[in-house]
Amino acid sequence: MTAEHVEVAVDVRELFDPRRRSDPYPLYRALRESGRCHWLSPQAPRIGVIMRHGDCVAALQEGA
Repeated sequence: MTAEHVEVAVDVRELFDPRRRSDPYPLYRALRESGRCHWLSPQAPRIGVIMRHGDCVAALQEGA
């Protein structure tokens, strides 16, 4: 699996926002539905988040 840069309305940095702790599931859903890999920032393109199980498995197998 090759990671692609996906522009989404959801900022993946919201995963670390303390206000999201009480109900993170809408954010998880939005990230899963909007793409395979989400970069933490354009300045750090090598740090990404993969949300879907199948995509995680594919990424791990590709790196083996």
